[in-house]
Amino acid sequence: MPETLIPLISQDGNIYSVPVNIHRANVLWYNPGLLEANGVEVPTTIDEWFAAMDTLKAAGVQPLALGEQWTKMHLLETVLLGSLGADAYNGLWTGATDWGSPEVTAALENYAKVLTYANEDSASLSWQDAAQLVVNGDAAFNVMGDWAEGYFRELGKAPNTDYGWAATPGSNGVFQFLSDSFVLAVGAPHRDAAIAWLKTAGSKAGQEAFNPVKGSICARTDCDKSLFGEYLQSAMDDWAHQHRRRFADSRRGRQRLLEDRN
Repeated sequence: MPETLIPLISQDGNIYSVPVNIHRANVLWYNPGLLEANGVEVPTTIDEWFAAMDTLKAAGVQPLALGEQWTKMHLLETVLLGSLGADAYNGLWTGATDWGSPEVTAALENYAKVLTYANEDSASLSWQDAAQLVVNGDAAFNVMGDWAEGYFRELGKAPNTDYGWAATPGSNGVFQFLSDSFVLAVGAPHRDAAIAWLKTAGSKAGQEAFNPVKGSICARTDCDKSLFGEYLQSAMDDWAHQHRRRFADSRRGRQRLLEDRN
């Protein structure tokens, strides 16, 4: 396991969970055909994203696919990150950044504006429904973690044809991540079976079997890269190439930021 991950799953020097994977949260999924047909480049900044969605909206294309409530919170976090940068975003959860500052107000205004480009029926859609609008060609963009890529492959969609990906606008060089972890409950009624599961979840073979299907990369550093598809290989490269790492709790308490200082 990466040394930088151990403190995040420990308390008072004791490891309390077994991480099975690393998920990237700040991913902008897009439909390559829709962008090309409308002369839109993949946006790298919040302002570029607004301009791209204005162009798409004027052409009668749904700019942003959005789902149920928790996906809106996910979107909020990525817009805050892209608007404020990693240091100020980190400060939101430590008290170093003032929620009442003009910078945070501007970031929240960005979020409110992003919502104006979303589908009106978002409250009735699951994250899968929203993501599928992109690969079906019914919407141009969707912000979701890389578990969406596992869903795209389940649908038989092809990378760089049916869907493309980039860091969410304003977050290039930042790897916002979360890790699915499992614990041994106190007084577990089937302790031996639970321990056997934890050993499987933490093993090389277990993580190599689980993650290519889930749409995530191994928490372990020794998995066989060739077992993973094109997107996940790119995520593995991004994760591995973060040479100076900084982590920060998100509001939901499960995401982290990993910033490339190079």
